[in-house]
Amino acid sequence: MKIKIFKLLSALDGLKKLAERDLPAPISFNLARAFQQIDKELELFEKQRVKLLEKYAVKQDDGSLIIPDDNTENREKYLAELNQLMDCEIEIPYEPININNLGEIKLSVSDMLQIQDFFINK
Repeated sequence: MKIKIFKLLSALDGLKKLAERDLPAPISFNLARAFQQIDKELELFEKQRVKLLEKYAVKQDDGSLIIPDDNTENREKYLAELNQLMDCEIEIPYEPININNLGEIKLSVSDMLQIQDFFINK
């Protein structure tokens, strides 16, 4: 399954809630495989995000990185590059779940909206 990083980040909470449910074994296996790759991809994303911050931010005494409010040029450059990074598409080993195979599993509307790209409805 191909998905953009920003969509994956938006879906993460809903996917975690789904993974906490008592699911049929094939669905659990599918999610477990996906989470292994998702963790790797998000680790790479975080490293790149920190590199961007290091490029445009100022290191504080406590070690944190902050882009000063008065440095709009660096803030705009950081946000532009971060948006490009979040727009990157990644591949995860995941077969979309037929929503009918969830049985009696209940999720809120907001959770379903977050993870709708991970389902098919046949």
